[in-house]
Amino acid sequence: MNTIKEEIKITSHFVERYYERVLGKTPPKMNKRKAGFKMKKINKVVDDMLSKISDRDKTNLLFMKNCKYAKLPFQNNHIVMRSGSMITILN
Repeated sequence: MNTIKEEIKITSHFVERYYERVLGKTPPKMNKRKAGFKMKKINKVVDDMLSKISDRDKTNLLFMKNCKYAKLPFQNNHIVMRSGSMITILN
């Protein structure tokens, strides 16, 4: 389902927190990096996230993208969205 990649903006902060809290790895430094590096890391996070959630949750993500602020459950964490962007992931 590529529509999540196309319709929801993923911030650098979200990628860093996803690496740290979900993948359990050292987060990559996203500041002052080339666009190709950032897209590679964003694609890795989105692909991992999509492999872990159900089709129903994917639909909910797309539905909530137009909300001003939303907190969605994801495994043992919460995805925080604001104005169509994933901004962080909380424990």
